[in-house]
Amino acid sequence: MTQTVLLIRSPSEQTPDPYHEALEAAGNEATSIPILATQLVNIESLASKILAGPLGKDAAASVNGVIMTSGRSVEAWKAAISTIIAQDTEGAADWCTTPFYVVGDKTASELKSLPSSPFLPHVDFIRGAQEAGTAAKLAEFIIHDKDRSLGTLLYLTGDKNRDTLSKTLDEHGIGWESICVYETTEDLEFPKRLDEFISQTYGKATSAIRIVFFAPSAATYAVPHLTKHFILPTISPTNLSEGRASAIVPERMTALLYTIGPTTRDFLQGDMGLRVTGTAAKPNPESLTKVLSATKDPQS
Repeated sequence: MTQTVLLIRSPSEQTPDPYHEALEAAGNEATSIPILATQLVNIESLASKILAGPLGKDAAASVNGVIMTSGRSVEAWKAAISTIIAQDTEGAADWCTTPFYVVGDKTASELKSLPSSPFLPHVDFIRGAQEAGTAAKLAEFIIHDKDRSLGTLLYLTGDKNRDTLSKTLDEHGIGWESICVYETTEDLEFPKRLDEFISQTYGKATSAIRIVFFAPSAATYAVPHLTKHFILPTISPTNLSEGRASAIVPERMTALLYTIGPTTRDFLQGDMGLRVTGTAAKPNPESLTKVLSATKDPQS
């Protein structure tokens, strides 16, 4: 049976979109609608840090690793590099042998795709990636990295970063400093794009719509709009989504919720009271396709 899958994410710039390709190869229909708009911030501060080099001007300012938990961190690093004009870059080449700890293969791939530069790590110094699909797993990877030298880690964050990774580092006495390099807001085009998706899907779907969330912040912005069109499964049956709202908007479609990784799952269930049907073990198309294929439709 064909499943209609709605991905709450920005479509990939890569063609074909890896998620769409994997899902459609498994007989699904996939649509991506972006809910988050990102703006880079503090790029000049980051550029100054990069230009100073990982050794800094003194031992106290030295950096022995960089933490990137998303592609937006890579974008910020790239933007900072582009602002650095020709000037004394003594020590900058040291970034080539500085460990960059990254979450997931996607972040690693984006970092590897940047043009060669003395301000970037050699591919052998990009660590974590497939072995660290979440911030929590990356923290554990860093803790047990035998090649990690003593010193401070430079952590590139967003304005809505959770403290999972930083708390774990603190608990193990690992020093870090953060620079907020991007801010996340709601994409104001989301309601319009969602309406278009509904008009194309309503009455045609033969099973519950599969809605996939990739981040807690995406869920925060998207759920209020989604409840206008879908009956979202809840942990408590008295919740607005499954309870009295269904009498107000009887034409809403049934939905099942999925997440990429446990952090988003825990947020949906713990903070929003929504029931998650399945969670992809790894942040990649194959894991998501596998968990979707293992789910039986409640309408069947």
